[in-house]
Amino acid sequence: MQKEIDQLSTDKILASTLQMIVEKHSYFPAEHLDIGSGTGSLIKLLKAHLEINSQACDYTDSLMKNDAIKVSIVNLNYEKLPYPDEAFDIVTCTEVIEHLEHYRETIQEAYRVLKTGGTFVVTTPNILNLKS
Repeated sequence: MQKEIDQLSTDKILASTLQMIVEKHSYFPAEHLDIGSGTGSLIKLLKAHLEINSQACDYTDSLMKNDAIKVSIVNLNYEKLPYPDEAFDIVTCTEVIEHLEHYRETIQEAYRVLKTGGTFVVTTPNILNLKS
């Protein structure tokens, strides 16, 4: 039962992230960075609906389920994002920030690699929700 609840929550979070990007981001095609990309589910969803070129970074590439997506391996507790300043139009970080010791630095890094006027979407669990 818990796995079903988690899966339903994840689907809703990813759908909400897509909706927010559609509502807030004003131009496409767009360069996208997914921080903590995991299996690549968000990238897959975005590519199905938007003209977007996605890159992934995570602490490991073993979770990725899409062989076409190369994962840049980075330990965000100790390392900066391996991308130049203002490289991305959209940066996403879904359900990751709460796992990091130095989350402020990760947010600063996300803004560093985000183009001026770009869109940054961060999600984190709502600990006041019973399902969390």
